[in-house]
Amino acid sequence: KKKKPKLLNKFDKTIKAELDAAEKLRKRKSSVTFPDALAHVYRVTWAALHSRATVEEDDRQDL
Repeated sequence: KKKKPKLLNKFDKTIKAELDAAEKLRKRKSSVTFPDALAHVYRVTWAALHSRATVEEDDRQDL
């Protein structure tokens, strides 16, 4: 089981609910754009960028 990355800064802590929602959507594969939107809005957060990278990695593995 993969460990979730630790929330490193205050921005990551404030958008934790949105990041969790993005993770649930990613697991259901119902939305690829939501993590993209989070990464665009919260560019300074490592967790949002990590979520986006995870989606891109999963897409590459599916091909």
